[in-house]
Amino acid sequence: TKGSAFCCSTLYDYGTELLVTASASWRSAAKYPFSPMYEAAFEKGVLCFTGKELLLYTDDKITQNVLESENFPYYLQSESLIFNEITYFCHCLANKIRTEMCEPEQVCKSLEISFAESESMMNNKIVEISR
Repeated sequence: TKGSAFCCSTLYDYGTELLVTASASWRSAAKYPFSPMYEAAFEKGVLCFTGKELLLYTDDKITQNVLESENFPYYLQSESLIFNEITYFCHCLANKIRTEMCEPEQVCKSLEISFAESESMMNNKIVEISR
Protein backbone atom coordinates (compact mmCIF):
# COMPACT_ATOMS: atom_id res chain seq x y z
CA THR A 1 0.00 0.00 0.00
CA LYS A 2 1.25 3.47 -0.90
CA GLY A 3 -0.29 6.70 0.27
CA SER A 4 -1.40 8.59 3.33
CA ALA A 5 -4.43 8.82 5.58
CA PHE A 6 -6.20 10.79 2.83
CA CYS A 7 -5.33 8.85 -0.31
CA CYS A 8 -3.93 5.38 -0.87
CA SER A 9 -3.50 2.72 -3.50
CA THR A 10 -3.17 -0.99 -2.75
CA LEU A 11 -2.13 -3.98 -4.84
CA TYR A 12 -3.62 -7.31 -3.77
CA ASP A 13 -1.58 -10.21 -5.17
CA TYR A 14 -3.40 -13.55 -5.18
CA GLY A 15 -0.62 -15.28 -7.12
CA THR A 16 -1.39 -16.54 -10.61
CA GLU A 17 -5.13 -16.51 -9.83
CA LEU A 18 -5.78 -12.82 -9.54
CA LEU A 19 -4.20 -9.39 -9.22
CA VAL A 20 -6.38 -6.58 -7.88
CA THR A 21 -5.69 -2.88 -7.44
CA ALA A 22 -7.73 -0.56 -5.27
CA SER A 23 -7.47 3.16 -4.71
CA ALA A 24 -9.29 5.28 -2.17
CA SER A 25 -9.32 8.95 -1.31
CA TRP A 26 -10.92 11.10 1.32
CA ARG A 27 -11.02 14.57 -0.16
CA SER A 28 -10.31 17.36 2.25
CA ALA A 29 -12.34 20.13 0.61
CA ALA A 30 -15.03 21.04 3.14
CA LYS A 31 -17.78 21.47 0.54
CA TYR A 32 -17.00 18.26 -1.38
CA PRO A 33 -19.68 15.65 -0.55
CA PHE A 34 -18.90 12.05 0.34
CA SER A 35 -19.64 9.92 -2.70
CA PRO A 36 -19.25 6.13 -2.49
CA MET A 37 -18.34 4.70 -5.88
CA TYR A 38 -16.34 1.94 -7.47
CA GLU A 39 -15.38 0.42 -10.78
CA ALA A 40 -14.60 -3.25 -11.24
CA ALA A 41 -13.01 -4.29 -14.54
CA PHE A 42 -13.35 -7.89 -15.69
CA GLU A 43 -12.40 -9.76 -18.86
CA LYS A 44 -15.66 -9.01 -20.68
CA GLY A 45 -17.10 -6.02 -18.91
CA VAL A 46 -16.86 -3.25 -16.34
CA LEU A 47 -19.22 -2.65 -13.42
CA CYS A 48 -19.44 0.96 -12.30
CA PHE A 49 -21.28 1.94 -9.11
CA THR A 50 -21.89 5.69 -9.13
CA GLY A 51 -23.33 5.94 -5.65
CA LYS A 52 -26.88 5.80 -6.97
CA GLU A 53 -26.90 3.17 -9.69
CA LEU A 54 -24.91 0.21 -10.91
CA LEU A 55 -23.97 0.26 -14.58
CA LEU A 56 -22.63 -2.66 -16.61
CA TYR A 57 -20.49 -1.84 -19.64
CA THR A 58 -19.74 -4.55 -22.20
CA ASP A 59 -18.41 -4.39 -25.75
CA ASP A 60 -21.90 -4.28 -27.24
CA LYS A 61 -24.04 -2.38 -24.72
CA ILE A 62 -24.44 -0.43 -21.52
CA THR A 63 -26.92 -1.85 -19.03
CA GLN A 64 -28.18 0.86 -16.73
CA ASN A 65 -29.73 0.43 -13.33
CA VAL A 66 -28.57 -3.17 -12.94
CA LEU A 67 -29.92 -3.10 -9.38
CA GLU A 68 -33.44 -2.03 -10.37
CA SER A 69 -34.49 -5.62 -10.92
CA GLU A 70 -33.80 -6.37 -7.26
CA ASN A 71 -36.60 -6.07 -4.73
CA PHE A 72 -34.93 -4.53 -1.68
CA PRO A 73 -36.52 -4.72 1.78
CA TYR A 74 -37.37 -1.46 3.55
CA TYR A 75 -34.13 -1.49 5.54
CA LEU A 76 -31.99 -1.27 2.38
CA GLN A 77 -33.80 1.49 0.50
CA SER A 78 -31.93 4.59 1.67
CA GLU A 79 -29.40 6.18 -0.68
CA SER A 80 -26.95 6.15 2.24
CA LEU A 81 -24.98 2.91 2.12
CA ILE A 82 -23.78 3.33 5.70
CA PHE A 83 -27.35 3.94 6.90
CA ASN A 84 -28.49 0.80 5.05
CA GLU A 85 -25.76 -1.30 6.65
CA ILE A 86 -26.54 -0.12 10.18
CA THR A 87 -30.32 -0.45 9.66
CA TYR A 88 -29.89 -3.98 8.28
CA PHE A 89 -27.78 -5.00 11.26
CA CYS A 90 -30.34 -3.53 13.71
CA HIS A 91 -33.16 -5.30 11.82
CA CYS A 92 -31.36 -8.63 12.26
CA LEU A 93 -30.70 -7.98 15.95
CA ALA A 94 -34.29 -6.92 16.64
CA ASN A 95 -35.67 -9.99 14.87
CA LYS A 96 -33.04 -12.38 16.27
CA ILE A 97 -32.00 -13.58 12.83
CA ARG A 98 -28.49 -14.28 11.55
CA THR A 99 -27.17 -11.76 9.06
CA GLU A 100 -26.87 -12.93 5.47
CA MET A 101 -24.77 -9.91 4.50
CA CYS A 102 -21.86 -8.41 6.41
CA GLU A 103 -21.42 -11.57 8.45
CA PRO A 104 -19.09 -11.30 11.44
CA GLU A 105 -16.43 -13.44 9.73
CA GLN A 106 -16.47 -11.11 6.69
CA VAL A 107 -16.25 -8.04 8.93
CA CYS A 108 -13.24 -9.53 10.76
CA LYS A 109 -11.54 -10.32 7.44
CA SER A 110 -12.20 -6.76 6.22
CA LEU A 111 -10.63 -5.39 9.39
CA GLU A 112 -7.62 -7.69 8.98
CA ILE A 113 -7.13 -6.40 5.43
CA SER A 114 -7.53 -2.77 6.55
CA PHE A 115 -4.96 -3.20 9.33
CA ALA A 116 -2.53 -4.89 6.90
CA GLU A 117 -2.97 -2.00 4.44
CA SER A 118 -2.25 0.51 7.20
CA GLU A 119 0.82 -1.44 8.34
CA SER A 120 2.08 -1.70 4.75
CA MET A 121 1.65 2.03 4.22
CA MET A 122 3.33 3.01 7.50
CA ASN A 123 6.30 0.63 7.10
CA ASN A 124 6.55 0.73 3.30
CA LYS A 125 6.60 -3.08 3.21
CA ILE A 126 4.51 -5.86 1.74
CA VAL A 127 2.24 -7.41 4.38
CA GLU A 128 1.04 -10.94 3.80
CA ILE A 129 -2.21 -12.23 5.26
CA SER A 130 -3.83 -15.63 5.04
CA ARG A 131 -6.83 -16.21 2.83
